[in-house]
Amino acid sequence: MIIKLELEIDVPREEVWDLFVNHKNLPQWQMGLKKVSEEKGDGDSQADPNEVFLLHYKIDKNIQVVRETVSEKIEPETFQAAYDHPRIPAHVVMTNTFVEEGDVTIWQVEQYVTFTRLDYRLFGRLLSSILKHQQTHDMLKFKAWAEGQKKSSRPKTKKKSKKAKRNKKR
Repeated sequence: MIIKLELEIDVPREEVWDLFVNHKNLPQWQMGLKKVSEEKGDGDSQADPNEVFLLHYKIDKNIQVVRETVSEKIEPETFQAAYDHPRIPAHVVMTNTFVEEGDVTIWQVEQYVTFTRLDYRLFGRLLSSILKHQQTHDMLKFKAWAEGQKKSSRPKTKKKSKKAKRNKKR
């Protein structure tokens, strides 16, 4: 099963990339994510190819751990990783591509889901719509968060107080 999505983000590609690849940022936009731990690697929060992370999600009062294996990272355009859950017979490979269009970034996602058990393959059509809905939700949340980060990093202009305005009129 293949799920393809695309979203425009009003932030330059390099900024989107920096926000996206830093695992410390994931809880800001991934629903239910509580903690990210590294299974192997040098401890850098920026994911490198062949690094493995454990993503701890709180779902229905339980902690579920998803294993993320980074397979490709080409800055600032492609981030690909495989995702596996010990209790779900599926293997997911997700490719995130970031296309630069001026100060706007087009985020393209291709999600390849392979079910390893027949009953899940039969149930796949329903799961497809659930996975697509979840991915869309996470993408929209990332977009809002990234665009908010851009606005909060802009220099703030000082607003004059009412008292200062009154004094200027005198």
